[in-house]
Amino acid sequence: MPFLAFLFQALFLSALSISVYRIFFHPLRKFPGPRLAAVSTFYQAYYDIIQNGKFLEHLHWLHNIYGPVVRIGPNKLHFSTPEAYHDIYTHGATFTKSHSALYGAFGLAGNSFTLTDLAKARERRAVINPLFSRRSILKLEGLIQDLVDQFLFQILSQSSSEKSVNMTFALRSLTMDIITSYCFATSIKTIDYPGFMHPIPLALRGTVESLWIQKHFPFLMQLPFLISWSLMVRLIPGFAVAEEQKAEFRRQIEKCRTNSNGGDQEPEHQTVFHYLLAHQGISDESLVEEAFTLIGAGSDTVANACIVGINAALTKPEIGKRLIEELREAWPDGNLNGGFGYARLEKLPYLTAFIKESLRCSFGVVSPLPRVVGPGDAKIGGCDVPSETIVATSCVFLHQNPDGFPNPSEFSPERWLEPGARDLESRYLVPFSRGTRLCLGLNLAWAELYLVLGNMFRKLDMDIIGGKDDDYIKFREIFIPLWKCQHLNVVATQARG
Repeated sequence: MPFLAFLFQALFLSALSISVYRIFFHPLRKFPGPRLAAVSTFYQAYYDIIQNGKFLEHLHWLHNIYGPVVRIGPNKLHFSTPEAYHDIYTHGATFTKSHSALYGAFGLAGNSFTLTDLAKARERRAVINPLFSRRSILKLEGLIQDLVDQFLFQILSQSSSEKSVNMTFALRSLTMDIITSYCFATSIKTIDYPGFMHPIPLALRGTVESLWIQKHFPFLMQLPFLISWSLMVRLIPGFAVAEEQKAEFRRQIEKCRTNSNGGDQEPEHQTVFHYLLAHQGISDESLVEEAFTLIGAGSDTVANACIVGINAALTKPEIGKRLIEELREAWPDGNLNGGFGYARLEKLPYLTAFIKESLRCSFGVVSPLPRVVGPGDAKIGGCDVPSETIVATSCVFLHQNPDGFPNPSEFSPERWLEPGARDLESRYLVPFSRGTRLCLGLNLAWAELYLVLGNMFRKLDMDIIGGKDDDYIKFREIFIPLWKCQHLNVVATQARG
């Protein structure tokens, strides 16, 4: 007992001394914020886990109280202004990604998203970038269009006057088929699955739901090595699906190696594995991680933007009518076989405005992405920030900024047709981040958005079932937005004329 009493006293004194240092002597002591946040990272864990993804919502409250910069952790600051965003992500070229719990939560240490070393990250991106150049995307546009055509056929097949289609599942299936076909020259064929309920997109969704547990309790990621396969599958139903997909990626990697050594049966086009295998020193595990990163990043942002945009167009008839009129005027023969072409669609002003507003209101990644200040101190949002400080802000603070977007909760494509829209975009629209670590698949995402939304609104007549025009305002923040509303359900028929 005396030993236990001594141990508890030592732990108490240690915690007290750390708290005193962090509150009164730490380099960030002059920055405003809750004392509990300055003392412990469990302040954020409470909102992430107990409050189920409400930390971003809480950040808005903190900024209303403390101003444009808030201390949200022992060594972490969050900013709310556009100036600070660009100082961190656009101009902060020397800032590295933080070795933080956020990036560690994915359990993927060797891919282009989680690499924290700037030199290694640039090297990896340089290897993959050619696959996502505009030239490469235009070359493979037919692949995307074929999948969109198959998707529209499935929508019409599964929809009737008495049966709606769950467009939330359907669009995530389509974007997953596009990214896998584009990057790996083989489709998972999720759009052919009954009800668009393929296990892989569902498993990825389940993985997102568990991110904050893994973020704050990283030791749980060691469970697969500590317990049996059957128990792991029982605890995490999507685990078996993920492992099966990893095995498939390993088979593809081996096939690429065989082909490069003189084998036959080359795929229809170069895959991401061809690019990475041409670069020496990348392990098979890192290749598999890169593949998973591309699937997750390449399927979610585009699907979310489409879901938000379709909901807005169907609940606000004036938006849908103007969009359809522009498409019909430019594309009189909107039959189900064949497309209008990405290069022509991106010249349509209202469709372009509609896509930008869909991206603004669906956000992209909503969690603040941490960066480490350095080398040396830096000025961020007008504040002098010490070296080694972790800094971050969320794109939500730009996309909902009333200075840039009056009535920010209103879906209004017209704001992108007004004078000054180009400056508005460069300053406030950041769904794919900015700077040296912006989204690799940016060009592919834009092509998908034009081809998917352009084809859907030209070739289908859609009616929404039970939606509201403000459905996509409230969401939980678990890296990406998880909306609190019901899924987007529509009844679709082939467009007349």
